[in-house]
Amino acid sequence: MMHDGLGVEDIYIAQAADPLGQGALSNKLYISRALDHMSTGASFKLSGEGHPYILKLGVLLWELLIGKKITINPEDEEDEDGVDSNLSLFNALNREEINSREICVEKPILDVIANCLNIYPQTQLDERMVRSVVYWNIVKPLQNYLDSLYTTRARASTLHRKRPANDMTSNESMMKSEDFGSPACRQGGLLALEPRTKRVKEDDPGPQWRKQERRCENCGCLLTPESYAIGIVCALHKELLAVRILFDCTHESIPVPSEDSNHYSFGRMGQHDIVAVCLPSGEYGTNSAANAIANMRRSFPAIRFCLLVGIGAGVPTEQNDLRLGDVVVSHPTGTHPGVIQYDLGKQGEDGVFHPTGSLQRPPRFLLTAISHLISNPDLSPAPLQGYVDQIIATRPDYKRPDEEKDTIFDTGTVHITRNGIREHHYADGEQQSNVSRRATHPHIHYGLIASGNRVMKSASARDHLASVYNILCFEMEAAGVMNICPCLVIRGICDYADCHKNDLWQNYASATAAAYAKLLLTVVRP
Repeated sequence: MMHDGLGVEDIYIAQAADPLGQGALSNKLYISRALDHMSTGASFKLSGEGHPYILKLGVLLWELLIGKKITINPEDEEDEDGVDSNLSLFNALNREEINSREICVEKPILDVIANCLNIYPQTQLDERMVRSVVYWNIVKPLQNYLDSLYTTRARASTLHRKRPANDMTSNESMMKSEDFGSPACRQGGLLALEPRTKRVKEDDPGPQWRKQERRCENCGCLLTPESYAIGIVCALHKELLAVRILFDCTHESIPVPSEDSNHYSFGRMGQHDIVAVCLPSGEYGTNSAANAIANMRRSFPAIRFCLLVGIGAGVPTEQNDLRLGDVVVSHPTGTHPGVIQYDLGKQGEDGVFHPTGSLQRPPRFLLTAISHLISNPDLSPAPLQGYVDQIIATRPDYKRPDEEKDTIFDTGTVHITRNGIREHHYADGEQQSNVSRRATHPHIHYGLIASGNRVMKSASARDHLASVYNILCFEMEAAGVMNICPCLVIRGICDYADCHKNDLWQNYASATAAAYAKLLLTVVRP
């Protein structure tokens, strides 16, 4: 997929009868190009334009699947102005991938193509992280899918689609999964593939560390790395502490590969076995979070999704009565997937900053769980308070600060000090008077979260972005992981993203975020 690498025109698929005489089909890929003409020694090192070879891999997979070359339509064209020469191709593939889901039954291949689109703009990943992400999101799913087809080929029916003798295109790649006899159960005569995380070879011993087993001291159940399907990622130790207090029971540590630098905590919440991790002390931002998630998914391959649990900076507006200690949960809004990366994009001629790239939405089953939670008529008006009280009973320093410590300031004016430092100055009367709530329990808000590699400490910049995108919260990790693993972001509000940042509310905000994580897991099916 590198420069001067393979294209769809260099690949064709030969089809022949099964040599064992059982009537099943045998398809093999052939390259019609001399290998000595191809580039070698390719590196995953990237330029500022993302990972173009991954985008081209997605294009190649789509062209092999559909049997024709991709076309860039006028609506796909971008005013690239030297920022990214592949944006038009990205838009075309994104459009075709969405449209193909309505007519194509090869959903696992389309999922891989979608992963290519998601990984392409992730410029914050270094070479080691890219290799891990590509393996777990592209190579491994393709390998699992092919294994699911070929391991049952001896049982496949003799369905055979003939092709013209002079047709050298890859129409065989368009065959329906029922042509091959997938290993999943038959339902109404159709074949449905099992989730990839469940297709684990029982006869594969795997690395030696996988043989290590532990038993839960409370329920006696056997625990292996494959037992853990949910990950929780925290940026700060105070955030992880709140999560661990809410474990219904804790598990012994399970050995992980030596190349995994994470240190994990294990426990159970409701019906779910949880593996939790904190970023290394002193490390923050998208890169560190992406590395932690990549290691977690490699060590615990059954992970279905991750929850990013911790603190964030809130955006108080007239429309959203958002206060310190409240919880913001990433949720799709209109054209935005729940999280935007506000420090990655391009400046338009009008001076307006336009974020580029696309982050994944939270998994559909988590969004339906949220809908079920919100619509529950029996849900307490203060659904988080019981869990917060449980944390405070163990750690009194996590209690809610006094209400008069929750102060919202007007945007104010910017001054340059004698040292050249920009700072906000607030005149008399610019401090807003707090409007007391009828109850002091934390409220839950659903909406858009802005993520980036810098701390937001400007009220004017905060208000500008909020007015354009209706942002509820700023944080620093989510943009690095949304395209690596299905995620939901949960942030307890500890400040208002202005120059008055302090640590006073961080413990309590950590507690409210952990409380929502546990509340949500009560309605997520195992």
